[in-house]
Formats: sequence, C-alpha cells, structure tokens
Amino acid sequence: PVLLCAMCFCTNNGGGNDPEAVQDEAATIEEEPVPFSLLEEKPLFNGQSEGAFAKWVDERLVYPESAKSAGIQGKVMVSFTVNAKGKVTDVKVFKGADESLDAEAVRVVSQSPDWTPGKIDGKNVSVTYTFPVIFTLK
Repeated sequence: PVLLCAMCFCTNNGGGNDPEAVQDEAATIEEEPVPFSLLEEKPLFNGQSEGAFAKWVDERLVYPESAKSAGIQGKVMVSFTVNAKGKVTDVKVFKGADESLDAEAVRVVSQSPDWTPGKIDGKNVSVTYTFPVIFTLK
C-alpha cells in the first residue's frame, strides 16, 4: 500500500507571511490561538516549508491492517495547535474517514517534533492548523 499525505495547511482566516522565525523564550505569550492571517511570522516545521511536515507525516504513517483488509481509504482532517513554545497540542479529528484511519492520523501528528512558533509583534503565539492526511491503497 502506498500512503499519500497531502499537505494543505488551512485555517479559517487565510494565509500569512513567510519570513524565517526565530524562537525567543522571553517573548512567549500563552493565549488562545490567533488567526493565521494576523501572523507576522508563521510557525515553521524543522525550519522548513509546510511541505516538510507533510513528508514527515507520510514517512511515519502505518496503514491500519483492519482498514487495509476491508479496502477502506479516505481523507482524515486533523486539527492541531502549534503553541507559543512550538509544541504540537490539542490534536483531534476535525472530519474523519474511518475509526482506524482517524486514530493513525492522530497518533502520527501527535508525535510531531517541536516547531518554531509563529509570531506577532516579536512575541510567540499559538496557531491552530487543519491538516489533511490521505490514506490510499494501491
């Protein structure tokens, strides 16, 4: 089976800028996630583009045997927050495909290494993403 993970970071409020972010622990704000469109610097996964996270997820997905044997495929929409410290938190299924696929998507995204957090006015802020994980059998 070939696992495909399509990367499409989406939020309710659109895009943002793409400058490099530098984490400053002294300038951390712990508040509710901010709209993506208000960011001056968006979160970065391993200092790379958004596609790097999609690749990271794809390399770690294990197609559940129960879904494989039943021929189940689908797209799992997962939401998560990159908090002001760069930790991935609050991982949950926004729109599921199948119980086993949903659980695998949450398992992998929950294991994400730290990100460089987003910033507004030079201060780290929390940002929520919606991320599609696509399971396809070949």
